[in-house]
Amino acid sequence: MSNMAYKGVNAVDMAKYIDYTGAYRIVTAEEFERKGYPSISVYDRRLQCLQCGEYVAFVKREGRHSSYFRHGNIREGDRGCSLRVK
Repeated sequence: MSNMAYKGVNAVDMAKYIDYTGAYRIVTAEEFERKGYPSISVYDRRLQCLQCGEYVAFVKREGRHSSYFRHGNIREGDRGCSLRVK
């Protein structure tokens, strides 16, 4: 998926959520924030980037700031991703 909008949502605000049964679905950061999810670490391996497939974190923000998904720290062997913020 490119950095284009998908059903009105920017791809950087979306991720693939993997539940405890192994089933997955596409979610938005806004949806996670609205449902009251806490921040989720990359190491929990619950969320994947739609473009590159790397695990991402959910960062819950408060107040005027919007919650978002982010890649972990860059490590040797990581795939390149155009959605990664440098």
